[in-house]
Amino acid sequence: MLISIVQRHTALSSSQKALLEERSTRSEHNFKRLDDIEWVVTKEKLEVTVAVRLRAKSGVFRARASAATLSAAAHEAITRALTQRRRAKRDAVDRRDDDTIKGTARRRAAR
Repeated sequence: MLISIVQRHTALSSSQKALLEERSTRSEHNFKRLDDIEWVVTKEKLEVTVAVRLRAKSGVFRARASAATLSAAAHEAITRALTQRRRAKRDAVDRRDDDTIKGTARRRAAR
């Protein structure tokens, strides 16, 4: 897995970089066959914005979060990406051959 960290308008300490690397290795559990993960950290005034892009077998997921600390922003960004993955997986599971929605008898709208 390739981990890249981009810093904009800020300089990250080694402990902050280690935090992002730890979050990356932990997310391998949730995103199977994670190819690469990119973190973009931006600091504006008193707020830290973290954008994350994950590329895995199941797709590409992007999320962004802002918080007072890097740790909180990184956690929120990963949580949002995980929510995207859950939605995508649920949609794939709910898709059926007869175009019905799981749990109901009504037909899915034509696309």
